[in-house]
Amino acid sequence: MPKKKLLLGLLLLALIFPLAAQVSVDPNDPIYTDISNWENLGIIRNVPPLRPYPLKLISSFLETVMQSEYEDQAAIANAYWQQIFGKTVDAVFEVADYGRQANRKVDAKGKNGTKEKENEYNVKLGVAGDIQAAEQMTVGVKANILVTDGLGKDSLPSFVSKSYDAVSDATDLKFAKAFLDMNVTTAIGNENIYFQGGISRNSFGPFYEDSVALNPGAFHTGNLSVVLRRNNWNYTQAAFMLGATNDEGVGVNPNKFLMMHSFNWTPMPWFTLSYYENVVYGKRFDPIYMLPFVPYMVAQGIGSFNDNVQMGIAFKVRPAPGFSWNTDVFVDDMAMSDIAKLRFDTKLRFGAMTGFVYSPIDSPFSEISMNYTMISPYMYSHEEFLDTNYNVTGSNGTNYQNYTNNGQSIGSNLPPNSDRIAIKFKVNPFSNLKLTFGANMIRHSNINELLVKKSPDEAIKYLKLPSQTGTLRTDGSVLNHPYSTGAYEYAWNHFMFMQSETRMYVWQGSVDAAYSLPLQHYGQMTVNLGYTFEYIKNNGVQNNMLPTGVYSADQAGLDKAYAAWKAGLHDDINHGFRLSFKYLYGL
Repeated sequence: MPKKKLLLGLLLLALIFPLAAQVSVDPNDPIYTDISNWENLGIIRNVPPLRPYPLKLISSFLETVMQSEYEDQAAIANAYWQQIFGKTVDAVFEVADYGRQANRKVDAKGKNGTKEKENEYNVKLGVAGDIQAAEQMTVGVKANILVTDGLGKDSLPSFVSKSYDAVSDATDLKFAKAFLDMNVTTAIGNENIYFQGGISRNSFGPFYEDSVALNPGAFHTGNLSVVLRRNNWNYTQAAFMLGATNDEGVGVNPNKFLMMHSFNWTPMPWFTLSYYENVVYGKRFDPIYMLPFVPYMVAQGIGSFNDNVQMGIAFKVRPAPGFSWNTDVFVDDMAMSDIAKLRFDTKLRFGAMTGFVYSPIDSPFSEISMNYTMISPYMYSHEEFLDTNYNVTGSNGTNYQNYTNNGQSIGSNLPPNSDRIAIKFKVNPFSNLKLTFGANMIRHSNINELLVKKSPDEAIKYLKLPSQTGTLRTDGSVLNHPYSTGAYEYAWNHFMFMQSETRMYVWQGSVDAAYSLPLQHYGQMTVNLGYTFEYIKNNGVQNNMLPTGVYSADQAGLDKAYAAWKAGLHDDINHGFRLSFKYLYGL
């Protein structure tokens, strides 16, 4: 359907059904900050881990908060209520500029580098709203015609994803690309049991802005979910339709699925415990993974399939009102026999986050948080066999089992063999102004360097690959797995976290400000300003270390490949700027 006709249809839908300002289709909407704060304060309970939430559940939370003893939080909830139900649908017009000024290859004092500039300009025109289609049915819509000149530009800070999704069907305007950037969800039910389906980004777990299982910055998915809430527990069953690529992250194909279920239990008001499982597979649709409460490890064995199963455990501890200690551990694979023998230099593939969130009462600070994230080597990566001789897919086929969607990680935005300390302050000094201050310290190491040092024979195998299975990544990313014509034994059987001698360090400091002019009958204007300072030491660690078909497949070739990779390392200083004007008009 042409894009103009689709937008016209959405506007017509706005005239047929009663609508509200959009909050239910985007897990990055500001309302999730306040939902997290309300849970930390103990105002709302039994909050499901899978986001975004349908309008019925959000409405239930707002009603509870508006009736609470916290007058400041009740006022915030009332403002949301007026925003959501006080008008029909928003027509959206937004102009944004994302710029990066880089000083690359600087010396130890941060000088004498090569200056570069990169700017990405975006223009959005669309509609956003929540449709009350029936008593128990709501539809969330966020649809834009997006015009951008930045599809191939690197204009954002490291490990930050772009905010738009579908780009494969872009129209070439010569000076820019235009495409339909759309997410839509439909929910049936109430706050206690609901079914939801659509196309959207998703977030999962105790950290609403980040996740080791489903990151809200990841590319959108087609998804279906059922959530059941009772007094002190909730259960989630979900299915996600993904785009499968080869081992180089290109060539998108259908029939890749992620199934998930989770059980959350709150035995005491100050403690919530969660257990969840995921499975990634493809080339078939298997309804066994849709059976409720059935462990995926058991279900996988019924058909003798070798699917990619993960499991996780998370908890929230709230020792005082407003304070929450959250932890999430997401496990891909572990050598349990070695761990039982207290041998920890073994196969350990997992992602973990732990940290605190503090939601002050009657304070200009709306949220203060600090957390630590760790992604072990080869987490999220997974091999797919091309033939019965255990040759992997490489660039010659499709990988249906790695933890990616359209070639991008579904989980943390950090690559494997990385960790991060993140600090954030959210401040509302006065009405209509929101400030966010953030600081990150990130480490990343390319796991292949350890193979060069500890197991050169395995590193040389990468140099031989074109005649066997096609090109494989050696950049230490989520697409880089330790398998070609069989498992790489050293890589397969050792932990290796941060044991390489070369590490990339990224220090980031940022400030963002959003000011909304008072709402008028002609609409509302919001101005957003942001700045990020970034210093990167040893940029280039994330480059391919062992490119195939370039060097001889022997020790001499390996030495040359490694020396070339080392020679490409350099330090950078980046200044990131963000400016946008957003106009909303309630139709």
